[in-house]
Amino acid sequence: MAKRKIRKHYDDEFKRDAVNHWIKSGKTAKQTADALGIAEANLHRWKEKYLTEEGGPQQEALKVENERLRRENLELRQEREILKKSKSFY
Repeated sequence: MAKRKIRKHYDDEFKRDAVNHWIKSGKTAKQTADALGIAEANLHRWKEKYLTEEGGPQQEALKVENERLRRENLELRQEREILKKSKSFY
């Protein structure tokens, strides 16, 4: 009789925490997976799922970066206009 492989089930909170730990620690996926006692493939799959979901850490980071770039763009446009006006005086 063949043995049936028992699969572990992890709750969403554990998965999110594992992905966040991996990203923030700067360690490799293998190191993080070994430390948590999970398969490296699981970690990669969870990352794909949680970093792309609405309100996930990746989405929040993108929103912050987008706002920063908008402010920077506005400043650069204003500086360019000032330079254009100062050029007309010469």
